[in-house]
Amino acid sequence: MRPLLEGCWRGARLDEPALTSSAGIAVVHYKEDLRFALEAARNAERQAKTNGRDLLALAVCRRSGEHSTALVPWHIVPDVQRLISQFKAEDGPSDRWAYKLRVEHDSLRLLEWEGMKSEVRRLIRRVEADSEGFSEQVFELLDTCRVGFVGRPGGQADDVLANFITRCQSAAFLARGRDA
Repeated sequence: MRPLLEGCWRGARLDEPALTSSAGIAVVHYKEDLRFALEAARNAERQAKTNGRDLLALAVCRRSGEHSTALVPWHIVPDVQRLISQFKAEDGPSDRWAYKLRVEHDSLRLLEWEGMKSEVRRLIRRVEADSEGFSEQVFELLDTCRVGFVGRPGGQADDVLANFITRCQSAAFLARGRDA
C-alpha cells in the first residue's frame, strides 16, 4: 500500500524531505455496528500518527470484546504478511506460542533486551516444533521490530515486546479468517 501512495506523489514537486504515510486498518466482525468499525479505523489511524508516523496501525476487534492494536512500520509489513501465510499453511505452526508469550509478558518485560530475547526464543522453541526455520524467522521479526522502533515514542524494550506479541497474535487471528 505504501508504494502505491508514494507513486501518487512522485510527480508532485515536494520540498518536504520527510514525507510519511500513516494508515489505520480495523478488522471487525461483520455483525459489528458500522459506526463502531469506522471509529476503530479512525482510532487506529490516530495511533499510527501519534506514535511517530510512517506506520500502519492494525486494530483487531474480536467479537468477544477483546481489542488490540499492533503498530507496524511499513518495512515490517511484508514480514507480518509472511507470518500470516505461514499460519495459514496446512502444516503451518500453531499460534499457541504467541498466547504463551502474552501470558509471560509481565515477567519478560523486567529483563534486559538480550535476556528477554533468549527467553522468547526458549518459549517459542518449547511450544512450537520448528518447521522450515519458523522460529528463526520469528526471532528475526523480533529484532526487526526493535530496530523499527528505535527513536520512536514507545521504543523501549517493554513496548517493543508488547507490540511484537500483538502483531503475532493479530497475524494468527487474520490467518484463521474467523473469530475463534
